[in-house]
This record gives sequence, C-alpha cells and structure tokens, in this order.
Amino acid sequence: MDRQNPSPISAEAILRSRTGRSLARADEPVTAENVEEFSPSEETVAEATRRFEELGFVVSQSGVTLTLLGEPSLFEKVFGVKLAVEEDERGITVRAEGDPVVPDSLEDVVEGVVFPEPPEFFA
Repeated sequence: MDRQNPSPISAEAILRSRTGRSLARADEPVTAENVEEFSPSEETVAEATRRFEELGFVVSQSGVTLTLLGEPSLFEKVFGVKLAVEEDERGITVRAEGDPVVPDSLEDVVEGVVFPEPPEFFA
C-alpha cells in the first residue's frame, strides 16, 4: 500500500438504539425477532450521519449501523487509535491498536466503532 496515498478504509459505527439495548454488548443473540430492539431511531441515524460527514467521513446506512469510509489518518485522529492497515488477496485488513474511543461530540448517538475483517471465500 502506498503510504503517501493510502487507500480508503471502512468501519462500522454502532449507533445507540431507541430502546437502550446495546448491540455491542448484547446479552442475547440478535435475531430477526429482536433486531428492532437494537435499531436506532431515524433521528439518531440522521444526526450521526450529519456529524460523521462534518468530520470528513463518507457515510452510508447499513441496517443498524453506519458504514464509514475515509483515510486511515482520519480514523486515527477521530477515534484516537493507531491503525495497522494491510492489503492482500482478501482485501484490506484494519487492526486497531487498542479500542477506538468515541469522541464526546458523538457519544450521545454512537455506541462504538469496529473495523470488520474482510470475508473469506471458500471454493
């Protein structure tokens, strides 16, 4: 990967639910029957989207989370972590050194941020 022009990376922002139930710390599996209990309100989605865009992220909604796209340095600055970014045949893998910290300006709408592993495809 070119350090001068890094590829954008993505992360999932876990939004605060309308019921107060935590998707990040679910005490039971999330299923089709209970997923609505973990869903954010439309207002939370709109407000979180606006705030992330103001910070410089490209945002798309993906169910109960928001997908954030941006340069590694933006994620490091906003979430206070050092990232290790590797690219291979599976895609881009992002590992955070420590847990990303949700800034005060987002904590009323965002519960946490995770960097998903690229999928493994089996033939």
